[in-house]
Amino acid sequence: MNKDKNVVSLHEAAHAISAIYLRLKLRKATIKAKGRTDGYVETEPSTKIRMFRRKGDGYAIVDVEAKKRQFFEKNIIMAFAGFAADKLYSPARWKSVRYSGDRSYIESFRKKGKIPKSELPRLLAEAERLVSIPTVQNAIVLTAMGLERAWKSDAEVAASTIRSIYSWSLKTDPRYLQTVRMAGTPR
Repeated sequence: MNKDKNVVSLHEAAHAISAIYLRLKLRKATIKAKGRTDGYVETEPSTKIRMFRRKGDGYAIVDVEAKKRQFFEKNIIMAFAGFAADKLYSPARWKSVRYSGDRSYIESFRKKGKIPKSELPRLLAEAERLVSIPTVQNAIVLTAMGLERAWKSDAEVAASTIRSIYSWSLKTDPRYLQTVRMAGTPR
């Protein structure tokens, strides 16, 4: 595995793990080149938002515009997670690469969600915070290893596999285990 594929796998793994963390519907991830990209993560578009949600015996009205904005913000954070991972794992590449695919994705969701450009630094900071969580970092590294292995066999990594990696990382994190034990859950 050359160094560049390793960096690409960490970048795409950050997108995939952040999608799961943000509860976006992930389909697959790959580091197979497609068009001008070195890899990509595919999520399901989900702009269907219910006007009402069940609450007790009745229904509560949902703020549809707020839900839509939240959906678009989550997608922008997911896109920024690749930048954040590059900044963390390969600072030299982070400064030199243009990321045309990620930038166009971010701009598209910014416009669709009517999110002002002034909000982008906040969303980037949120992505950097997300990628700095130790459990998320473990999941990113493990997912990157899976992406590299799949690349060698010319395959993609399914969402279910990435979710399993994330769950395993969470369950093996000592801080998580300590929290579970403190809550009285059996080992």
